[in-house]
Amino acid sequence: MGNCKSCVKSRTSDDVERPSESRPSVRGHGEGQRSSKTSLRVRGQGAEDQRTSRASLRSTSKSSEIRDPAEPNVTDRSTRRATSSASTKRRSLLPASLQPSNVEDAAQTARVVDVPDLDPRSSSRSSHKRPSSGSAQNKASVIHVRPAGDEARDDDDGKQVMEQVTQKYGTIRNWKDMCQVLWKESHHLTHYTDYEFSRKYGLRCKFGDRFFSSHPTYSAFRNLLMLYGDDDATGNARQTAAERLLDEVLRTKVMRICWAFLRQNRQCAVEWNDFRNVLERIWFHSSAFRHIFVGDYEDGYGKVAGLHNWLQYHLERQKGSINYLGCIKQIPEIMVVIKYQWNGVTKDCGSMFIGTSPEFELALYTMLYFQSIGDRREENVFACRFDGSQSGFASSSSSSQGTVKVKVVIRIYDQTLKTAYPMKPRTNENFA
Repeated sequence: MGNCKSCVKSRTSDDVERPSESRPSVRGHGEGQRSSKTSLRVRGQGAEDQRTSRASLRSTSKSSEIRDPAEPNVTDRSTRRATSSASTKRRSLLPASLQPSNVEDAAQTARVVDVPDLDPRSSSRSSHKRPSSGSAQNKASVIHVRPAGDEARDDDDGKQVMEQVTQKYGTIRNWKDMCQVLWKESHHLTHYTDYEFSRKYGLRCKFGDRFFSSHPTYSAFRNLLMLYGDDDATGNARQTAAERLLDEVLRTKVMRICWAFLRQNRQCAVEWNDFRNVLERIWFHSSAFRHIFVGDYEDGYGKVAGLHNWLQYHLERQKGSINYLGCIKQIPEIMVVIKYQWNGVTKDCGSMFIGTSPEFELALYTMLYFQSIGDRREENVFACRFDGSQSGFASSSSSSQGTVKVKVVIRIYDQTLKTAYPMKPRTNENFA
């Protein structure tokens, strides 16, 4: 047959040395014997390799095991469980349209969550890195996601502002102490020098255009008031004037103190750059500014609504639109309650601060608004104290007043500011 023992041995050795090569089947004498011997020798050599491979798999992952192809695929679930918890949390902050489509993209996507521009076309956001979870910078933003470093700087800046206020005025315990701080840090006009008020003639201002050129907040405030009174003014013009007013007000120290106090008390925990958006929503995304500072009519022009600002009252009186009818109550050099006619419509009781700056009233009403939104009542009355001997007063009568008591009314509806104005407390009224 030609199949001697030497030939069988040679072919069998060759098969062991190259077990992976495919070989055509050989039919004839001795076929079963050769196949059996070759299979035993191949299995003997691969046993050690299989034991090593299985040990390696067990040490790498205890959950790894040989799976039947008919079983459901669990590879993706295992991979997702292996993903770090921090990456999972960061990924959940993304909008649905930017969620990664597979696990491989999750790690890269998680690095860019803290960037304010979440547009996937942006290429600059990959340079931002998220700090570790134990870092002071890793705090969530209330309005929208911002770079964590900027938020930490704002937080440090807010703490620094409050530390300076504490060093100057002592411990700020609550909003009552903050009312005093806002009053003392604000610019106020001086009685007899900048304006006069008498029961007989009412309010008379002595300043002119030169005053507005040297006081940017007053100038921006006056321009916006005049645009509200101009029927030909467009909405874009008023919006531009409102943005300029916010720009000027946010440059003042009193408004930065207001923000730092609200941030410290977690009543408005936003960054300084976002505080502008908060002011815009409170005052210009509703009728709050128009009602409180400009004034309007109700009941078909049968009733004057709002107009609780002395500068608007002065501008309308200059135009001849307001006719003064008398003083009802007053706290000298602080606030007045007067009766007047506006374009022939009578307001029996109009209350307003007098000689105060736009930034003071905006800061005070904003701060008290945040004290009110947690209360279910629509009207909240705040018992404020202002130091009558401090800045802005020149007359001898003011220095003898000491602490002046003023009630401030804040009305809200559905978390929206509706009106705010000062009131004179009754004689011997309990002022806790």
